[in-house]
Amino acid sequence: MLNKLRMCEKAWRNVQPNTIINCFKKAGFYFNEERCDGDICLENNDNDDGGYDWQIVADKLNIDQQTTFQSYATIDKNVEVTGLLTDNEIMGINISNNDSENDENDEPERTLNMITANQAISSLHTV
Repeated sequence: MLNKLRMCEKAWRNVQPNTIINCFKKAGFYFNEERCDGDICLENNDNDDGGYDWQIVADKLNIDQQTTFQSYATIDKNVEVTGLLTDNEIMGINISNNDSENDENDEPERTLNMITANQAISSLHTV
């Protein structure tokens, strides 16, 4: 395993900076060379409204024209996506899921009878 990690690390070290830059350019990212004193870097513009590209996307997805690129991109900024549940909360989820499944089927619940190993072997001999 260690040898595989070393091979990956060596391969990554051999990647030329221009290769990475070309990948970003091919993906459509634009570079601002003046801001970085000769080093090529990506321009980070938080005020970017998406321009013409955003209008194309908004039209295709039938998004309201008043919705900006920034508001669309950050629509779930304040949504909590992680957290720890207590055992009681987990049990509450399971119970409510079971209730909703039973409501959807509207079939009487069947109970399975447990059989012993001897009964199972006897049934196999019968077959």
